[in-house]
Amino acid sequence: MKPQDLRDQLRYAYDPQSRGFHHLMARRVRSILMVSNPYESFSMSRDYSLTQDIYGASQLLHLQNVPQIVTALSGKEGLSILEKERFDLVLVSGNLPDMDTPEFGRKVKAAQAGLPVFMVVFDGSWFDETYRGAEPEGIDRIFAWRGSADVLLSIMKLVEDSQNIDRDLGIASIGTILVIEDAIEHYSLILPHLYSMLMQRTFMLVPEGINESDRQVRTRVRPKVLLARTFGEASALFEKYEASLVGIISDLHTFHDDRVDPQTGVRFLRTVAARAPGVPILVQSSEPDAAEVATSVGAHCLSKRGSNMRTGIEQFVLEDIGFGDFEFRMPDGTKVKRVASMWEMEQALGDVPDESLVYHTQRNDLSHWFRARGEITLAAVLRPVTMADFPSVAALKEYLINAISIARREKYRGAIAD
Repeated sequence: MKPQDLRDQLRYAYDPQSRGFHHLMARRVRSILMVSNPYESFSMSRDYSLTQDIYGASQLLHLQNVPQIVTALSGKEGLSILEKERFDLVLVSGNLPDMDTPEFGRKVKAAQAGLPVFMVVFDGSWFDETYRGAEPEGIDRIFAWRGSADVLLSIMKLVEDSQNIDRDLGIASIGTILVIEDAIEHYSLILPHLYSMLMQRTFMLVPEGINESDRQVRTRVRPKVLLARTFGEASALFEKYEASLVGIISDLHTFHDDRVDPQTGVRFLRTVAARAPGVPILVQSSEPDAAEVATSVGAHCLSKRGSNMRTGIEQFVLEDIGFGDFEFRMPDGTKVKRVASMWEMEQALGDVPDESLVYHTQRNDLSHWFRARGEITLAAVLRPVTMADFPSVAALKEYLINAISIARREKYRGAIAD
């Protein structure tokens, strides 16, 4: 491709208005109905302490909206409120004083079919055993929660991601992260960590020198998170969103799949590794053979029982999904060079061994790195690039250097214009 063609493709790469970023995340959770019983602690929102906690967490994570919370202390009261007011999310206790919680969920769905209903419980393991990894009819998801604002924020973000993903992918080439986990206690623990990392890192990577309004708009390009509780659900999501995947965090087994075939998870991960070799995988498992299976699919392994879970997720987000430095490697895994910015990448490409660059090009690693860091247009330009498009590796290097150079200048021009 000629330099002029690259300039035409990247000319408005850093103008949020022209890229349509202001249209991203159109659906937000702005109002929540919390339905519990008088004895459960999350009814403390009546005295505003939970709202204050959410506000504090929102400020820390640079979120733009803090939801209004309305509480009801019985299923009947909750249904009565729903007749008069509109909400974006319903959180309901697993122990209502006057009706079965799934029955309440079914009544909510009958009244407002598209309204998300999440059950909030204090003992996720009991519900895992009771429902065997599947939500009862009328309930979209079950989360374990003890009054933590972080868990509530991750529920909000999960709802927003699922409601916005299809429309947003039509606007910008954003990334997606697939989390496969059926244990309520565990995904209620890892999703808050994951969302916290993604939101903070996305904000940190926004260019300096732009106004606060555009800074907030540009944070909307963070990767979306999708939760699957079975490998059947995961397979459907993989088929639909394969082109946008930037990472997978997965267990090896689920309650539902193990009843049919305990090897379902292993086969799924092998399919992913074969079809999308550039998508990093983090296996989280307490199984004794987890490390061996992870190695066989080129994945990292993290023990569920270990004390380093948060650190492991942070390392995966930084080093593998692309929020940290890019590390050039040879096909055998030998480390060659590490770069921390677009400028360093541009300078390094000329000296990177041909074998290393071909390896990363075949895996779409450069495109993944740029997309995770919010360089959406540049990532989209680089994604279809293959060695077959060039007469030599030298020609590929020249193309990549030109593309990054043009994108950097547009980025600087956009920051000055703002």
